Amino acid sequence: MEETTFFGRTIPSEVKQLSGIITQLEQNQYRKAIQCVIEVFKSSQNSISDQQFLTLAKTAKCPQRAFAALYTAIYFILRFAIRNKVKIEDFEATLTLLELPPPFIADLKKAYQASRPTIESLAIERRARQPQLTQLKWRIDVIISTNLLNRAMKPLIMLQIYLDDGSIKTFEISIDKFHELRFNISRILRDLDDLEKLPILKIE
Repeated sequence: MEETTFFGRTIPSEVKQLSGIITQLEQNQYRKAIQCVIEVFKSSQNSISDQQFLTLAKTAKCPQRAFAALYTAIYFILRFAIRNKVKIEDFEATLTLLELPPPFIADLKKAYQASRPTIESLAIERRARQPQLTQLKWRIDVIISTNLLNRAMKPLIMLQIYLDDGSIKTFEISIDKFHELRFNISRILRDLDDLEKLPILKIE
């Protein structure tokens, strides 16, 4: 069973215990747990306080320990499935192999299908990211003289980059360094293009 689930070879122990827990609960109780997990995924804190958890368990009229085990198992299932973009048929097949009741599978499947796009988009928005380039200005300056040479006539490229966080960075580089930068960027772009052609990176 473990080799054919979307968890791979190792199923979390919390998930393995779910079949024994779910048979002791009514549908409205585990629906409350599913709803709770979805709301946590959508919240900015991505967590729940002890007081909120106790309130939810009381609202679901479920023993605290059973509700905690149920919540944890559902959380593991949905988090793993969403992070790995598990297909709905594989999602349903794994729940069936875990010997979970059909009504529970139907409810969890419905929640997964309905919430996955929103949770994925929120995760993209919240992930750490570097400021993005919005504008680039440049000019060429010529150093006519230095302390060591009366006539240097050395060109320098002045670059000014504008980022989407509102910051502006200004720096200068020599012609030689500019050509080195241009060469390295060209090589990186070529390497990325070669990587994208690999079959393993192609998504059907």
